[in-house]
Amino acid sequence: MAWRSVIGSIVAVLMTIMDIQITNAAIGPIQAALHAPLADASWISSAYLIAEIVTLPLTGLLSRRLGYRRYAQVFSVMFMAASVLCAQSTSFEMLVGCRLLQGVAGGALMPLAYSLIMTRLPDGEHGRAMSLFGAMVTLAPMLGPVMGGFLTAHFGWASIFYLNLPIGLVGLALMMSGLRDEPAAGRERTQVDWPGLVLIVIGLGSLQYVLEEGNRYGWFASRDIAVLTGVALVALAAFVVRERASAQPLVALGLLANRQLRIACAANVTTGAAVFGTYFLVPYFLIELQRYTPAQISLVILYGGAVQLSILGFIPRILKRVHVHVLVVVGALLSCISAWMWSLAAADFSYASVVVAQLLRGLGFTLMLTPLGVLATTATVKHDAPSASILFNISRSLGGAIGVALLTALVGIRHAAYLDGSGGAHGAADDRAGFVLAFGQTFAVMAGFLAAMALAFAALHVRQAARERQAARGA
Repeated sequence: MAWRSVIGSIVAVLMTIMDIQITNAAIGPIQAALHAPLADASWISSAYLIAEIVTLPLTGLLSRRLGYRRYAQVFSVMFMAASVLCAQSTSFEMLVGCRLLQGVAGGALMPLAYSLIMTRLPDGEHGRAMSLFGAMVTLAPMLGPVMGGFLTAHFGWASIFYLNLPIGLVGLALMMSGLRDEPAAGRERTQVDWPGLVLIVIGLGSLQYVLEEGNRYGWFASRDIAVLTGVALVALAAFVVRERASAQPLVALGLLANRQLRIACAANVTTGAAVFGTYFLVPYFLIELQRYTPAQISLVILYGGAVQLSILGFIPRILKRVHVHVLVVVGALLSCISAWMWSLAAADFSYASVVVAQLLRGLGFTLMLTPLGVLATTATVKHDAPSASILFNISRSLGGAIGVALLTALVGIRHAAYLDGSGGAHGAADDRAGFVLAFGQTFAVMAGFLAAMALAFAALHVRQAARERQAARGA
C-alpha cells in the first residue's frame, strides 16, 4: 500500500516537471493561434516556474492542514483542471493565467514524493525509492520537449496539455489506493505565519522573475531587474530573520543546522543547474551550430534517457555496496567528462562523440541525484519531512533557474565578445565562429563546476572515513 502512494506521487512529479519544458516545442504554433507577441512568449514557461517556486514553501503547512490524501486529491485535480483550461485558452493572457494555476498545483505536488518516501516507507526502502524518484527527475525534462514536439506536430498544440489527464489520473489513482485518510486529530491546526508567508512569496517570486527574464532585459542595465533583485534579497533576508525567531515557522530553516541535509541541499543546487542547464544548452547548440530538426534533437536527448532507464534496477543494489559520497563523486566525474566532450564538439562535431557524451550524462546524473536524495531522506526524522522536502526541492528548482540563467548569459557574453574582437562587418561565418567559441567555453565552465563538486565530495568522504577510524580506535 505504501509503495502505491509513493509510485503515484512520483508519477505526479514526472507530470509536473515534464510540463515545465513541454511548451518549448509548441511556442510557434501557440504564438500563431493566440496571436502572442514573440517578446512575451517566454511567459508561457516563466509563469509556471514563478508560481511553482512561490508555492513550494507553503507545502508543509498545507500538507499538515489537509493530510496527505486530501492534499494529493486537491492538487492533482487542480493540475489536471488547469491543464484543460490551458488547452482551451482563447487568448495569450488566458493561457498565462492558466499556466500560473498549473504552477501552483505543480509546486504543491513536487515535494509530495519526497515526504511520502520519508514517512511511508521503512528506512531500508529509501534507496530504492530515491533511485526511481531520481530517474524521473532527470527523465522528465528530457521527455517534455520530445513529447511536446511529437504531439504538436501530429495533434496540435492543445494536445500537450491534454496529455496531463491520463498521467494525472494514473498518479492520483495510485495515491488514493495507497494513502489512508489521516484522522482529524492528526491534522495540525497551526497558526499561519502571515508575515513570513508574504516575505517568502515576494522574495522567491522576485528572484525567479529576475533569473527567468534578466538575460532578456540585459540584467542590471534594466532598472526593473535591478529593483527586483534588491527586493528579492531584502525580502529573503527578512524571511530568514523572521523564521528563526518564530515559534511556528513556515519552513523550519533550523534543519539546515543538520550538516548532512545542508550538504545535500547545496549539492542539489549544482546538480539542478547541471540537469536543467544541459537540457537548455544541448538543444540550443544543436539548433544554432548543427541546424538539427526537433526530431533529430529528440533522438540525441533520448540516448541519455535510455541509459537512465536501463540502470534504474541496479541503483538500489549499488547503494548497498558503495558509499553515497563515492557514487556522487563518480556521477559528477562522468557528468564532467560529458560536459567536456560537448565543449570539444563545438569546434569538432562528431555524432559518435555526442552519443557517448549523452550516454555518460545519463549515467552521471543518475549516480548523482539518487545518492543526494538518500542523503536528504536519511538526514531528518519523519516529523520534519515536509520542511526537509521543501528545502531540498527549492534548492533544485533554484539551482535549475540559476544554471539556465547563467549559462544563457555566458553564451551571449562570449558570443558578443568574439564579434566585438573580430572588428568590422560580421558575416555568417563570424557569427558561427562566435557561437563555436561561446558554446565551447560555456560547456567547459559547466565541466569545471562538476569537477569541483566531485573534488568536494571526495574530500568529504576522506574526512568522514578518517573520523570513523579515529572513533573506532577511541572505542
